[in-house]
Amino acid sequence: YLKPLPGKTAPETLKAIDKMIEMGAAADPKLLKEAAEAHHKAIGSISGPNGVTSRADWDAVNAALGRVVASVPKAKVMAVYDSVTAITDPGVPAYMKSLVNGPDAEKAYQGFLEFKDVVEKNQVTTASAPAVVPSGDKIGVAAKALSDASYPFIKDIDWLSDIYLKPLPGKTAPE
Repeated sequence: YLKPLPGKTAPETLKAIDKMIEMGAAADPKLLKEAAEAHHKAIGSISGPNGVTSRADWDAVNAALGRVVASVPKAKVMAVYDSVTAITDPGVPAYMKSLVNGPDAEKAYQGFLEFKDVVEKNQVTTASAPAVVPSGDKIGVAAKALSDASYPFIKDIDWLSDIYLKPLPGKTAPE
């Protein structure tokens, strides 16, 4: 957030942010609030040398985000995905993976794909009245599986690193 995205203009980046705002505006407000509260609680439990949240709070964040995404029609979710893809250097995933334990990253990614499938199967088709998603739902179960797969991975990441302030290797900030 302190440097422009390499090779992208402010208007290009703003288009992606606009899609995120549109998605947020279409989300169930109750579920959005619950996701914000889950994040707030997770931030409060950050500890250790890498700044990792507790496992229970990681579970709650995953479930809350899954429910928010399920409360938004797929077209709006995909508009965010597509707009972020358009402003992200294709080398970013491989570079970020090179900084962590590869097998843990692959396991976390597989867990994410399975979670995404469950969220999609429970997704609304049109934005309408606030969705009602019970706490013992399939998204909660899938979020637990995602957490099982990804928590070892997130524990290995140094969340306090200044890497997020640096350009990609071989690139300068203006690039």
